[in-house]
Parts: sequence; structure tokens; C-alpha cells
Amino acid sequence: MGLEDSKDTIRRAFMSYVRHATAVLTQPQSLKEKIVRGSIHVAYIAPVYRLRSLVEKLESSPSFKNFFLVVEQVLDKNQLFSGNISSALENFFQ
Repeated sequence: MGLEDSKDTIRRAFMSYVRHATAVLTQPQSLKEKIVRGSIHVAYIAPVYRLRSLVEKLESSPSFKNFFLVVEQVLDKNQLFSGNISSALENFFQ
């Protein structure tokens, strides 16, 4: 697999992750009330915590994990990076 093929592989994995992230991030914030044992519990979630929760959800998704694995394999194969690739990708998207 040449470098151009590797770029295409990374691009496909990245686009898959972007489609997933877009779907998650464009869902309207749920205002549904949770019913527990006959009572209604409503809680305000500050936007910063909601965003942090969404980012954690995205980073644990199969599409992000696949993207990470593809990048890791290409970089290892081409000896282009030695370090914690997962943290680098997470920091980039955060």
C-alpha cells in the first residue's frame, strides 16, 4: 500500500467519523423529562458539561476508534510518528 492509498484510507475513516459526529452534534438537545417511580426529575445541564459529555461519547464511538486505528497503522507502517496517537487525535478534535 503506497502513501496515496494510505491517504485515501485515512480520508475514508475520517469522513466516516465526521458523518457520525455531525449526526450526534446536530441532534436537538433533548428536553424530555425522565420519569422515575412515578415522579418527574428535571435537571439543568450546563452547555459546557453537555458538550463535554458529547465529546466523550464521540471519542468512545466505534467510528472514532476505527479512525484512530487507521491513523495508527498508517503512521506505524511509514514510521512517521512515535507517541500517543490517541491523545493527539483527541486533543485535535477537542
